[in-house]
Amino acid sequence: MHHITPIFVERPRPFERLLILLHPPFKFLCKIFSTKLKQPDPPPLHPSAMLREHNFIYRLLFPRFFRRITVDPQAIETLKSAARDSTIVYVAKCVGQLEYHFFNHLFLEKGLPLSNYCNALTLRRWMRWKDLKRTIIAQEHEIGRYGRPIDPAYHGLVEKMVIEGQSLFLEVPPSTLEDEGLSYTLPVQSLTALIQAQKKSERPISIVPLDFLWSRRPERPKRSLVDILFGEKESPGSIRKIVLFWRNYKRRAQATLGRPIDLAKFTQEGEGQSDQTLAKRLRSSLSVSLAAQRRTITGPPIRPHSWFIHEVMSDEDLDAKTCQLAAKMGKGADELRELAMRYAFEIAADVDYTYIELFDRLLGWTFKKLYDSFDVDTQGLRRAKELYEKGPIAFVPNHKSHVDYLLLSYILYHNGMTVPLIAAGDNMNFWPLGKRLRHCGAYFIRRTFRDNPLYGAVLETYLKVLLKEGYSQVFFIEGGRSRTGKLRHPRMGMVSMLRQSAREAGIKQLSFIPVSITYDRTIEQKSYVRELEGGEKQRETAGAILKLMKYIRRPRRRYGSIYVRFDEPVHALPPATEGEKSVKGLAFDICHRINRRAVATPMAVAACALLSDARRGLTVDDFKRRADIIASYLSSIGAELSWRLKSSPERSLEDALSTLADGKVVAKRPNALEPYIVVNEDRRLSLSIFKNSVVHFMITIGVVSLALQKRAGKGETPHVPDLASDLDVARDLLAHEFLFEGVEGKAQKEVLGALNFLQDMSAIRMAKDRCELMPEGRWMLGLFASQIQPFLETLLVALDFVGERMEPGTEEKTLIPQIQKRGQALFLLERIHYREAVTRDGLRSSLKVLASCNIIKTERAPKNRITYHPTGDPEARINLQEALERFL
Repeated sequence: MHHITPIFVERPRPFERLLILLHPPFKFLCKIFSTKLKQPDPPPLHPSAMLREHNFIYRLLFPRFFRRITVDPQAIETLKSAARDSTIVYVAKCVGQLEYHFFNHLFLEKGLPLSNYCNALTLRRWMRWKDLKRTIIAQEHEIGRYGRPIDPAYHGLVEKMVIEGQSLFLEVPPSTLEDEGLSYTLPVQSLTALIQAQKKSERPISIVPLDFLWSRRPERPKRSLVDILFGEKESPGSIRKIVLFWRNYKRRAQATLGRPIDLAKFTQEGEGQSDQTLAKRLRSSLSVSLAAQRRTITGPPIRPHSWFIHEVMSDEDLDAKTCQLAAKMGKGADELRELAMRYAFEIAADVDYTYIELFDRLLGWTFKKLYDSFDVDTQGLRRAKELYEKGPIAFVPNHKSHVDYLLLSYILYHNGMTVPLIAAGDNMNFWPLGKRLRHCGAYFIRRTFRDNPLYGAVLETYLKVLLKEGYSQVFFIEGGRSRTGKLRHPRMGMVSMLRQSAREAGIKQLSFIPVSITYDRTIEQKSYVRELEGGEKQRETAGAILKLMKYIRRPRRRYGSIYVRFDEPVHALPPATEGEKSVKGLAFDICHRINRRAVATPMAVAACALLSDARRGLTVDDFKRRADIIASYLSSIGAELSWRLKSSPERSLEDALSTLADGKVVAKRPNALEPYIVVNEDRRLSLSIFKNSVVHFMITIGVVSLALQKRAGKGETPHVPDLASDLDVARDLLAHEFLFEGVEGKAQKEVLGALNFLQDMSAIRMAKDRCELMPEGRWMLGLFASQIQPFLETLLVALDFVGERMEPGTEEKTLIPQIQKRGQALFLLERIHYREAVTRDGLRSSLKVLASCNIIKTERAPKNRITYHPTGDPEARINLQEALERFL
């Protein structure tokens, strides 16, 4: 239990003034009746603890409402950790009865230290009569002795309480108020007392900034009539506070617990400065910290759409570029300015929190209908919050589904961060969805504008305005959704423009947060398969949205879990080097981090096991054995397994098989000898999409297994350097299919890691630097080789067609269907073994490899169409053929 002195105040309030006025007659009456007042003992409990025990309203009414208010559980754990080793002092900018009661209720519930003193308010109205009487008598004694109730800040009691290890709750108004002619010396005096206490105490003191937000909506730059009459939302009056509480406590109200500030470290850094100077610096730091906490949750002030257009059009750099383009094109500057304004209207978001809150409810209902759970990396999210307090950030997720941007905004909003602005493709700007998405924070950009420098200048200027205002943003580095399940190669445009805009805006730090989003299943799976087989991409329309809403209302089955991971930030400023190479390095670094945090799901592991055999079915026992080996390898290289796969692998794989069987991707057959699984040949592409979410983890071991099989077939006993050379060759062949980290000399180390795993699994035997295949382990080499072989077969199909049947000047939309038809014939003739080797996206990547090998060349036709021509270089063809023969 906490022992306290009677409740103190720094500035006398009406009740204290009344006690001072009544002290002379009170003392006179005591003399007449010969009554000597005894100094009472202090109440045995902290006031909030007393109220909890004895006050009906506080005990039964408040907790019912306080439990609905959002608090970051990770911040509570951080505070608990700090409380074990230090004395806690809570600091807030504005404290009222309701906020104080909430925080004390929270501290009581979570076992955190309760404050023994608050400089902002008293709790007399909540006390039992006997405790109130003892407090009044004690203060009458103080008035008789000092002429007023004791002020702990000026009588040394704050310092004494802190040295004794008691926690305090201080209201510290922002330092900017002094600049407006208002003097707050008492809060500085309290902070000075804390600094003096830290110098005398061996126990560290941790100062914890607290804030209570009545609404998640950002403040408006101009004060309304309601703000003037009833107080602003940041520090509302009593009437407005009651209204805000009843309106917002269920969904919008949020309390924040900031990172504890180590006062011992703070005083050491300011060694040589006076205590008063340190106190002012501390108050300034606390004000900045509290403002940053609030900005992280609410975001910048809400401004009208017209304001952003005005800011863009009044930018001097944009006007100079417009004049230069006008002179270059022979047009009038005013004509181009008008066009630039139309571009600005086309791009800019128009945030409206009414729509955001409406969409939040709609998305909550939709996600509960479609998905079982969200698995969010809270540690990485907290790291992103801390980074956002220092400067603007941009989240960079992979793009597998239209759900991505809705999901990310939903998760950030429900984890104490402002809704980010999202760079969306102009294909989503259709009636009626486009306007609603714009109100929810989407700004629309064209897919390509390489030949339109004015549009690029307007977009760059708009990004500069957003960075100056301090908005967090989201953009998809792939440029569009990945149909294959793999991460596509990065598009450099947004990385380059954001960095350039940050420089022009004078931003000191801009950070990109790589985000990996992994689905058990995506809702667009069927359309992706159709497109991979050569079907046309369906345009987003209002009719498609209506069909989707009908489907969401009555989904046939749920889509499992979604896993969201936040990796370490990539800092764009200052850049390591200047120029395009640095931008490319940033983009690839982001992509590598996204790939690194991909989660291996039961569906992905099951797909890898099922597709490991080109045609035949698998017995159930064989399937389990293959899935276990794949999961073991992924775990050994540090890939994250989903919580289901870790906690109950057998059950999770059975559930994955049942889901695939329900979708008629596989069929389970209870044979008389033993049960087995048959893969539907027409649905192998569906399985490949699941497999591709983790296949990048198995490139090295897959290539090593292919090379070992090929060399063993020739009677060779391969050396480790030979296998490292094979890996380098395979990376060149797959350069447009996967993302590789270019580290010199890394191949041999990776090969050794793969070989060590295969040796641990008894698939090979190592003798010095030679590898010998074990007969009982050949199936395992085939398991890993099958993960990579389809991608090499895709290249083989493209090479075969280009060498024999390609017509010069063929466009891509004509060429790829022709190659697909050839690939299907090769599959039926058993020249290739995997049906999933013949996909539209895979063949498109293969054409890029053929172009890089000088087997074909590209030309730009009118209307930005690309045509392909064979070069007729026989040596280039032979070299590529020989490279493929190393593995196939």
